[in-house]
Amino acid sequence: MSDDAGKPGQAPPDAIRIERRRPTPLYRWLSKVLLRVEGWVRSHGSTNMRWTMGFGWALIIGIGALLLFGPVLNKPLGFDDIMGSARHAVDTWIARSFNAEYTLARDADGTLRVDVTERITAFFPDDVDESGLTRVIPSEYESHDLHPTLVSATLDGATATVTTDAAATRTTFGIDGGSRLRGDHDVVLRYTLRDLAYPAVNESTGRQEDLLEWNVFGPEFPHGVAASQLTVTVPRDLVDDYSRQPRGGIEWLLAGDSSQLHPDSETADAVTYRVANDQNMPPYTTFWFRMPFQAGTFTMPAPPFLYWVQLIGPFLPLLLLAVTLLFSLAARAVAWGDARGRAWYVYREEPPDGVSAPLSARLWRAVLVSPLVDALHTYRSSPSPATRRALIRSANRTGRLGNLLLAGTHYLQASAWREQFRRRYRRVPRGFVRDSFIGAALAWTVLQWGLVRQLSYQLPLSVYWWPVAIVAVTTILAVAILTITLSARPLTRTGALVKEQLLGMRLYVRQTSADERTTLRDPLLPFTVLFAPARRAGRLVRELIAREGLKAKEAAFDPDFVTTGRLAVRTVGVLAVMAAIAVAIWVPASTRLPDDDIIYQDELPGSYGFFVTDFSSEATLTTATGGRVNLEVQEDLTGTVTDGHRDVPQVLRQWHDVVDGHRMGLTVTSVTVDDAPVPFTLTRAQDQALLQTKMPDEWPGDHHVVITYTIDDPVAQVWQDGTWRQQLRWTALNPGWSSAWRGVDVAPERVTVGLTVPADLVKVEIGETGWLGGQGWPDPGVRDFGDATTATGGIHYHEEFTPDEYDLWPYIDTDDGSFSSADDPLGAQFQFAAGTFAAGARAPFIADAVVRAVPVALPVLFGMLALVAAVVAIWPRRGGKRSPIVRDAARWLAPGGTLAAIILFVWATLDLEGGEPAFLIPAGAAVLSLVATIWAIIATRSRKKPARTAHPGSR
Repeated sequence: MSDDAGKPGQAPPDAIRIERRRPTPLYRWLSKVLLRVEGWVRSHGSTNMRWTMGFGWALIIGIGALLLFGPVLNKPLGFDDIMGSARHAVDTWIARSFNAEYTLARDADGTLRVDVTERITAFFPDDVDESGLTRVIPSEYESHDLHPTLVSATLDGATATVTTDAAATRTTFGIDGGSRLRGDHDVVLRYTLRDLAYPAVNESTGRQEDLLEWNVFGPEFPHGVAASQLTVTVPRDLVDDYSRQPRGGIEWLLAGDSSQLHPDSETADAVTYRVANDQNMPPYTTFWFRMPFQAGTFTMPAPPFLYWVQLIGPFLPLLLLAVTLLFSLAARAVAWGDARGRAWYVYREEPPDGVSAPLSARLWRAVLVSPLVDALHTYRSSPSPATRRALIRSANRTGRLGNLLLAGTHYLQASAWREQFRRRYRRVPRGFVRDSFIGAALAWTVLQWGLVRQLSYQLPLSVYWWPVAIVAVTTILAVAILTITLSARPLTRTGALVKEQLLGMRLYVRQTSADERTTLRDPLLPFTVLFAPARRAGRLVRELIAREGLKAKEAAFDPDFVTTGRLAVRTVGVLAVMAAIAVAIWVPASTRLPDDDIIYQDELPGSYGFFVTDFSSEATLTTATGGRVNLEVQEDLTGTVTDGHRDVPQVLRQWHDVVDGHRMGLTVTSVTVDDAPVPFTLTRAQDQALLQTKMPDEWPGDHHVVITYTIDDPVAQVWQDGTWRQQLRWTALNPGWSSAWRGVDVAPERVTVGLTVPADLVKVEIGETGWLGGQGWPDPGVRDFGDATTATGGIHYHEEFTPDEYDLWPYIDTDDGSFSSADDPLGAQFQFAAGTFAAGARAPFIADAVVRAVPVALPVLFGMLALVAAVVAIWPRRGGKRSPIVRDAARWLAPGGTLAAIILFVWATLDLEGGEPAFLIPAGAAVLSLVATIWAIIATRSRKKPARTAHPGSR
């Protein structure tokens, strides 16, 4: 046996040195900063500094709470706000006329300068108590500093007194009349603006531009306007740099009008445009003009400092939390690290003097085995049936997943945890730095929440997911900082010395294999358990209990302990509900009716303004090498392009090129307008091919558009009527085409669809072959082709539709007596025997069939899960006593599966009528699981045994 004797500061020959892990240079530097701050604060009066700091954090928390729960600052006006302002237009002055003159100039350095003159005739009603008027001008726009500079101002022809209030993003010019104003007054305001143009990508044309888009009335104009006029003068050199013609217009809520700007007057040096409006307009009207210039027309300024403040400032608390987390980690690793002992230890056979096994478990931070160590210590100190039961239960629990929370709670609540502080083996860090971490975690978090709440009201930001992400990240950082700070309990030097003795004792246990020769009566058994992994420690004690024949029937039944099996049952129940919610939110059900094509929703730039009057689609099926076929299609569209749109109208077409999981390989070969090729893009949207032309400028009038495309692999493998078939389905027009192509004064007049098929293929067609239509979308069914004609290359099928005198499209009779509108999908379908063509694989159809079955299978799957769990719980048992895992199945797994089945049933059947198998099957599963779950909960409820009553006269 070795002891710890030796000269002070000198390790014995047989000592083992402790290699301490050196912190990183960054952690050492951060910790040094913290120690210096703590020392400086203590030298200047720690109490006063801590109170001052606390007041500062409280102030920040108050500001954050105000932003979080108080009014929204600069809240954008909503629909009701603007409607309400119209009713109160006479509460302030009214502009009888508003004439704005803008003169553009490109300075020598290439920057844009705009000279503005505003002439306002303001009418002040008798009941309005105002002595002047204000004009609000943006001072920051699209990351550019506009530098609003006042030139002059007059009121009724006399020079007026003007106050300029320059805020972060707005500049307010206040014109003071000196006394209360009544009646009409003329105001002339002159100022200059710079760098109004900014780089932008025209989403309709796809071109990079230098865009000048401006609201003449400004960001805030709560006044009615009786008449308004805009004059824009552009130098000739800038006119030559237009990327498309300028536009102007006026808008209020959903009402508005715009038009292309045409020169009102021209000189050798400049072109003047004029827009006039003589209608009475309510407050908060937008009077705008847009001038797109070619990219590089102007020299763009660097973003001002304010831009970076606006960009980074709202997230500064988040950044500060990240820095605070880094400092707290450094403090935990260095400043709040365990104190040094002697940096060595020696072989030791006995526990440290006066240190019990439970106390040693706290010094060793043996969280997972601490309950077992305590139970062994208690059982050895006072053996009894109660301590024996506690020991057996603790041995059964140790090392199991369900014991994590219980072990952690016991570790902190036992008296040994408090004992180590009473003996000063550990300490609680206190001081300015610790208080700073706690205050920062709370203050920056509340402030960041408040800022996110304020920003989420801004319309451009409200549609994004980032507010939720910022709140989540902020909360995680704050919790991490508080956990690191509040859980820091470093060892003192005394505690470090005791831990070094425990290291020596661990060496003894390992070298002597104490776990192989110990008994329940061994005084070192608690320490053997202390130094062992939790699972091995529990197994060791259980073997010793069995070896010595200790029995405790009560210990075998442990209803309060959540075993791994019980934890799994509960987890599956919760995850089932979470999975069902996630599927319902993010996964579209195949039973849902498809959304209208995106080109019909007016959501794409340029999707409105081109109206088709005549449509013809002619497809030709041709054979290719290797036993394959191709489908070549030409579309002819005669239509009208109207004027008055912000975006350049484009030709948009959308085709279904994925049928039953098979990708057909659609390729657009050319697009021409009036026989001239035009640029276009072919992308994908809604799992369909999407064509969008890129016309660079306005093209009003009547035009003839020709689109040619090729489908390289139109034949798919399908399973139908118990056999594999090869199917060609071509959709010329998707549903909704007639309403999408209808304008104010223009509507579709004729639609023609034709298909030419080689004669030898017509002879071998089988199954469902004909025109699409009759059964709705997305499975339109087929109807008979009708009469066919012989054409070059094979048999030609043709059908044509025209509206009646009421502009209604006819209904098409089908073979089975149903009918469909010509506005339904138009196209054709052929089916052939398997092996007719070198068609693709069967896997896409199988995968698509699986996807289609998911809305039915998922509710049934979760319903069956709940049903099985309920039946297991209901099934009678000998003695009528159910195990805890069975009760968990009834109270966690069955309700979770039932709720998931109900959620998925609603998700899958929203668009069903109620009589389809896809509705009835999951509905039955959900109802059956609900009934079984209720039964299981009732069957497994706790029953209190009735209290015994003494019989009269009994003693």
